[in-house]
Amino acid sequence: MQDGGLAALRPVDEVAMVAIPGATALVVQTALIAHAEDAGDRMAILDPTTLDDLDAIQQQRASLVAEGGHAALYFPWLEAEPLGEPL
Repeated sequence: MQDGGLAALRPVDEVAMVAIPGATALVVQTALIAHAEDAGDRMAILDPTTLDDLDAIQQQRASLVAEGGHAALYFPWLEAEPLGEPL
């Protein structure tokens, strides 16, 4: 994974975040984390494997390691009722 597109981003100082929307495979997410951690100045934004199973998302989070804190598993769990109408 590092030999492809992520490696091309390495010398680009303006990059602050890296993400591959919809990619939930552990190998892909691990490569994003490694890229962000190695660069030291960017954040990996990761998608959850599911949107409706909090236990599965917590298990996914437990399997991901970002020692330097350069990754986030994005899971929007807030719901709103626009104009007071139930969703």
